[in-house]
Amino acid sequence: MKVTEAKFTKYEKHPVIGFASIVLEGQFKVTGIVVFKKEGKISISMPSKKSGDKYYETVYPLVPELRAEIVHKIKAEVEKECTPPENETDIFKDDLPF
Repeated sequence: MKVTEAKFTKYEKHPVIGFASIVLEGQFKVTGIVVFKKEGKISISMPSKKSGDKYYETVYPLVPELRAEIVHKIKAEVEKECTPPENETDIFKDDLPF
């Protein structure tokens, strides 16, 4: 399964920097992906629901390769939308926290 489209909407309220959506194989759209900065790096949180005091992802990739592709495509969209300050260019490195 391939990510055929990714979109990013800027929304800066620390630590959230925006929201993303993706389309898989041109047939299945996932919205509500939260993009945030954690420890100087871009991370994503898939759509989730709260139950009690915990959040549980309601949509998530089953294979690590798809998760990596999702993160890569979203990060590319973030780079297009956001120009990082000179002292924070390292947040766009390909180090994935998961």
